[in-house]
Amino acid sequence: PSLVPGARRRLEILGMSAAQISTLEKTRTPQLRITVHAQTSGTVISKSVEEGQYVSEGATLYELADLSVLWNIAQIFESDLQAIQKGRNVKITTQAYPGEEFFGKITFISPVLDPQTRTVAVRAEVANRGGLLKPQMYTQTLFKSDMGMGLVVPADAVIVTGERNIVYVKAGEGRFEAREVALGAKFEGKYHILSGLNEGEEVAASGGFLLDSESQLRGNQNLSTAPQTEVLKISKVDFKNALAQYDAMREAFVESNPTKAKQTAESFKNAIFKTQSAGLSGAENEAFKNRKNVIAQATENITKENSIETQRQNFKTISDNFAELLKAFGAGEKVYRAYCPMGFNNTGASWLTKTKEIENPYFGEKMLNCGEIKEEIF
Repeated sequence: PSLVPGARRRLEILGMSAAQISTLEKTRTPQLRITVHAQTSGTVISKSVEEGQYVSEGATLYELADLSVLWNIAQIFESDLQAIQKGRNVKITTQAYPGEEFFGKITFISPVLDPQTRTVAVRAEVANRGGLLKPQMYTQTLFKSDMGMGLVVPADAVIVTGERNIVYVKAGEGRFEAREVALGAKFEGKYHILSGLNEGEEVAASGGFLLDSESQLRGNQNLSTAPQTEVLKISKVDFKNALAQYDAMREAFVESNPTKAKQTAESFKNAIFKTQSAGLSGAENEAFKNRKNVIAQATENITKENSIETQRQNFKTISDNFAELLKAFGAGEKVYRAYCPMGFNNTGASWLTKTKEIENPYFGEKMLNCGEIKEEIF
């Protein structure tokens, strides 16, 4: 009798219920089959045993999970962390359910930064409405934050050089001047201006790169005469072949192949110079030629350089200038501008791509998927 309590306890530890132990006491007959009850309810997400298999004490038989509430892990760039706070609500969307929105709350912000991607993991608990969300799904997470009142300008109005941030301010009829500004947070396609601009001043909302290129080619810091940038978007130019050659060059940098980069850069230069600009106005044609000259010099640098890193610096120049040509005159097809904040010592770098898939040409396989889509160009 003194051994009974100990035996009962061991059977409980092995997973037998009180009712099963009571039946064993009454029948005094060993049972060849028993039902082992899970300690919690949920969905079976993995099964590690088969019928007749021998298992040892402590072995995992099944894995169960409560899928009514899931963890959503978002990777946030360090530059965006100021807008993230524990306890704030988030909105989740997925490719699997277009138009469906799920809502959750931030419960944890990782205390460490991933040195490879320069991101921080942010965890939100999300109610799994109708069981639609599945573990390991890719999601997009929208964070909302009240940044207060301030002066903002369109992101396309700012030329980010890495050393300075420039906008072109209207200085009179048909005249613009370069102005250095201090930038705050970026959100919804706009930059918060901390200093350098005053409320009511007019800036070139697009085509800033074209103005900057023309100014540099003339050897000026301030433009005394320049076309209104709105005019630059009227006419269309056929960039189809140039886009194809650019894409081939981008792939060469994704592969970190300097020889292939030389070959594709030469092909891109030939394609961009064969692009016809007939029908453009005088001001448009001049801006178009200036931009092509900048691109030609950068492609020439790539063909003469063996260092993939130096080649990539020129590829950035090409990408920035080509993007502005496409925005000014029309791409003729949907093109995406992707952006990696870690490029060139965390000053950031953009590139163009025909798909939303991120393949980083500035790091290649080292950080192939580092980056995000910033805008669509048509």
